[in-house]
Amino acid sequence: MAKFSYNVIVGLAATVVVAANAQDQSDFSFLLLVSVLAPILALALAGGAGMAVFRGVSGGITRIIAVGTSFIPIPK
Repeated sequence: MAKFSYNVIVGLAATVVVAANAQDQSDFSFLLLVSVLAPILALALAGGAGMAVFRGVSGGITRIIAVGTSFIPIPK
């Protein structure tokens, strides 16, 4: 997921650079900023996505257990 997020961020940054005709030497600071922040942002996005998947799976299992135990007769 981190590699996918990184590729999306770098692709968007490249699109912005090409669309803005920012291909000369004066826009080097933007490219440097993107090259430093893109891996950090990609790891943050991947961490959030991993946590969302974990919460979804654990929530689904909790519901399955709740439904499954509601059908089990409890002797009194």
